[in-house]
Amino acid sequence: ASGSTVGSQSLDDYEEGTFTPAYAASGTAFGAIAHNTQAGNYTKVGNLVTISIALRTGSYTAGSTSGNVTITGLPFTAGGIDTYPIAINAQDAWTNFMPYQGWVANTTVTLTNNSGGSDRTLYRQVPVANMTTGANKNRIYLVGTYTTAS
Repeated sequence: ASGSTVGSQSLDDYEEGTFTPAYAASGTAFGAIAHNTQAGNYTKVGNLVTISIALRTGSYTAGSTSGNVTITGLPFTAGGIDTYPIAINAQDAWTNFMPYQGWVANTTVTLTNNSGGSDRTLYRQVPVANMTTGANKNRIYLVGTYTTAS
């Protein structure tokens, strides 16, 4: 950093760590879910948080679950009044409409795909019905950056 307005404390708020992300439903809870891959890493510089997540289910049954697929457990609450886009690098073993992107709000990632509406201007959230039952399914790797008030 340089310039007369930059203080000597610019990078004093630097932190690295891990967290435990988990799949969740935005409506009622899953019948049963176990993760066999569940890794999250973050770097926080000032109010900017960069995350990377790897998730895969070891077993999953929908039960009477409802809503859309989310990922919970982010290390910091997103700040501001807006949401922050997330890029999904890889995914496999989903039933339909695999997630291609998402957004962060609060401490949750909401998964979406790019099928959109008939005019392709909307984001389609990934319904829980698109998760696949069985072992080693619903794999996702994602990265993203958001701001926090913390």
